[in-house]
Amino acid sequence: PGGPLSSSLSSSTVATDNNFCNNDPGDSFKLICKHTTTVGYSTDGEYSCIGKNKALSNSEKIDTKTVNIEVSQTVRTAIIPSGPEEYELNYNDALTITCNVDGGKAPHKVELSLSNGDTYTWLSDSTSNSLICQTLATNFELKCTHVLSSKSYSNGGDHVCTGYNYLPSSPSTERSSPATVSVVVIKPVSVVMTNDISSVENEVEFGQTFIITCSADGGRIPHYISLSHTVPGSTENNLVLYDTENNKTPDNVDVDTDLQKLTLTYEVVNPGYNEYGSYKCIAENKAMSRSIVTNTDSKTITVVRDVTIDDIDDVKADKDSDVTLEFTLNGGRSPHFVSLVRDGDSELIIDWTPDSGNSDCSGNFKITCSKTVSVNDFKLDDTYTVTAKNIVAGQKEVTATKKFDITVYQDVVTDIILPGEDGKIQYGETHTITCKATGGLPPHKVELTYPDPQDSTGTVTERWLRDGSATSNLVCSGDHVVTCKYSFKAGYESDGQYSCEGFNAGRNGDTSDSASGGLVTFRPTEVTISSDSETLLTNETVDITCNITRKPKLVDKTKISWVHLSKDLTGNYSTELGSDNYTWVSILSLSQPSEDYGGTYTCTVNDETYNNTSATVEVTISERKFLEIPDIIPPDNFEKDSVSTITCKVKGFPEMTVQLLAYDSDGLALEINEKSTTLKDTDIMFEVTAECSHVKYGCKVTNSVGSQVRKSDLIDVNNCADARDMHIIIGYTVSGLFFLIIILLGVYIFISKRRGREDIINLVGLQKNHLYEETTLHVSSSMAVDQHATTGHQYDEIIINSAAVDDVSATVYDYARNDDVIRHGFHDGTVYHNHELRS
Repeated sequence: PGGPLSSSLSSSTVATDNNFCNNDPGDSFKLICKHTTTVGYSTDGEYSCIGKNKALSNSEKIDTKTVNIEVSQTVRTAIIPSGPEEYELNYNDALTITCNVDGGKAPHKVELSLSNGDTYTWLSDSTSNSLICQTLATNFELKCTHVLSSKSYSNGGDHVCTGYNYLPSSPSTERSSPATVSVVVIKPVSVVMTNDISSVENEVEFGQTFIITCSADGGRIPHYISLSHTVPGSTENNLVLYDTENNKTPDNVDVDTDLQKLTLTYEVVNPGYNEYGSYKCIAENKAMSRSIVTNTDSKTITVVRDVTIDDIDDVKADKDSDVTLEFTLNGGRSPHFVSLVRDGDSELIIDWTPDSGNSDCSGNFKITCSKTVSVNDFKLDDTYTVTAKNIVAGQKEVTATKKFDITVYQDVVTDIILPGEDGKIQYGETHTITCKATGGLPPHKVELTYPDPQDSTGTVTERWLRDGSATSNLVCSGDHVVTCKYSFKAGYESDGQYSCEGFNAGRNGDTSDSASGGLVTFRPTEVTISSDSETLLTNETVDITCNITRKPKLVDKTKISWVHLSKDLTGNYSTELGSDNYTWVSILSLSQPSEDYGGTYTCTVNDETYNNTSATVEVTISERKFLEIPDIIPPDNFEKDSVSTITCKVKGFPEMTVQLLAYDSDGLALEINEKSTTLKDTDIMFEVTAECSHVKYGCKVTNSVGSQVRKSDLIDVNNCADARDMHIIIGYTVSGLFFLIIILLGVYIFISKRRGREDIINLVGLQKNHLYEETTLHVSSSMAVDQHATTGHQYDEIIINSAAVDDVSATVYDYARNDDVIRHGFHDGTVYHNHELRS
């Protein structure tokens, strides 16, 4: 097999010991050739000997002889890996088992039997082998391989590879040869702790039983596992111990050799606060080269319970004593916040956290708090709230509160606070008396007794009751300190004694206390004159009144005098004591004054004891005031786009203000031009620029004294006409207006004489910005105006003239443009009256 072992030999070939040809000594025509070799699997096969020579005619002749050699060898098997001891396989590594099989005849079957019972086979005459084998250089040698996947403890144990063949000398007898490898899967021990608590944070409700499981696996199988528990701040406590090397095998540890696993189970029954803390599992095994490997797993179990506060008794305390407040709370997790707050003012009495550094509270899970307070203020009589917080399942913060009351006892104490200095109060001013009742339990009644204003010998009692059942002028507020105020305007009758009395409930029944004091009213000297100024006509007589009031009263009326321009007016005035017994009334009479009567008049009290005091009045002497209705004179020539002059003829006294009013065809105001004059009878001229529109013009005049108002008739101008047409229009208009004025004046005088001051006029349908003619208004002493204007309008101007009253001109004046109110007033020669027209 594999080709010729040697090439053709000739007589010239150099022979070797194992490969040569020699002439046969007995026959020169014969060659003897010899080949020698060590028998191996490559020796097996067919050998051919070929001879050649030259025969007749020198032709080459060939002859061949053949022999078959069979190599005989019982099958041999080797397995890799191999070794005198067990083979350590890393758990994370795959393992390739190699079977090397050889024999002559060639192996016809190979089997690989694994420790888990699986068998893989190769047959030479099969095409569906489970074991992969390949022939090497000769068909007498096979290499078979099988891969065991990683991370399986089943890879451990004895794996056997067996090869099979037949010998040529005994072809019916199957020969076999096994080889074995012992594999140990090596994995450092790992331990995992689990529990049946549903919370991912390992939170278990107080009193709820739970189970802890420790699972340890590794190759070689763990020989040690333990479970211990440690409460923070205490020593570790061993709960379970399994140790085969020390013959400790408790029943709650299960051994699974197939999985190389130990399972420890521990039940925590009815856990309380002492079952919280760290639970730890420790496991050991022998890994590579039998070295000891240790692994640990631990979990913190939290026993959770909503924080609760034990009941707290109410506290009773006397004022100015010390009292200790104590309470207890508990919860799991341990409470992390405690506060004690007075509800009334939210003041913190206790503010504690574990790291706050204060000693008001202490403990773990069960917290005890204590605080001593001084009852030196009635504000301590209040409701108090204890608040505690802790964290429970799901990291949820839970809050608990508990309330209790502190009652502060003290008998009532009453005080009275009087106005003024040393009990002196000023007449006419408003003063306040304060009663203050202070008590542990809030005062329930306060009384104030004072002189009766209607009876100089009697008293009046104002009473306040906390339940609101009493109605009085005593205004009170407060709890432990009740402050009551009584306000009054000081009069002459306010002199006398004032007494306050308070009532409350004490530890041994109702208590009361009172306080009192006196008041005396005083009134500084007051000098008043009925008017700051007087305007007198030259033919009038007028009395000017001066009132002088003081308490104690002025005894000597000769201390009162009138002076005009440093001149003593004795003989022109009289002084008498008023009805209140404290006021002197001094009347100065001025008759038929001349111009030198004007100036300042002074009423004086010469009393150094109570300060010299005086009052003045300015007197103005004037002719009779008057104001006539003005006339309006149209321009001579009124043409479009030209400047024309309109004249207002006015008569009046004193200074007058003259206005030229312009209105369009709808009565809406267009413009107002204004001038002033001190002349009694004059023409006031206004220049206007005409535009093409239908315009009405009128004159309005007002004097400065009495605010009298007069208006002219309106002239109707169509300035789109030419000058000739305008002259005609103006002529007819002026003539018609003249006769209309005469007629209306007659009617006005007739009605005024007949109706006097009793008529009421209705103003109906007033429109915004609209011009209304003068309306004669007769007024009675109780004037009423029935006004029916549209709601919401504002009125630029409404002129209403009243009839004469006692031959004195009475004129409506002062028209406001303020929302929906028209304010006006009139003067009847003696006093001003004010009224409003409302829409």
